[in-house]
Amino acid sequence: MEGKDVPCRQIIDMKQNALQHNTAVWIDNHNEYKPERFLPENSVNRDPFAFLPFAAGQRNCIGQHLAMNEIKTFVASVVKRFTLKIDRDRTAVPIAEITTRAKDGIYLHFLERKSSV
Repeated sequence: MEGKDVPCRQIIDMKQNALQHNTAVWIDNHNEYKPERFLPENSVNRDPFAFLPFAAGQRNCIGQHLAMNEIKTFVASVVKRFTLKIDRDRTAVPIAEITTRAKDGIYLHFLERKSSV
């Protein structure tokens, strides 16, 4: 909307899901979860606003680094102990809210790994 005038009290709706799946930014397989996209070497030329949850600017998430470290620790501890399988009998239904979420959650099977110790 650069160069456009917006009337006073006008509501502007930004489609966050569309932003997160912008093929100009996420070029190939924009619907596929690829965590390597966020490695520092793969993020060098990406606009800091391309991925909204941890966007840049004045309102940047102050807990971003803590949150990323916590999620890495949590995921590593779960994956070390379990193999995760998607429940194919329960399809996740996306709901567009402030952030997209699954209507009834995402159902997984946690299969305990055999201890190698």
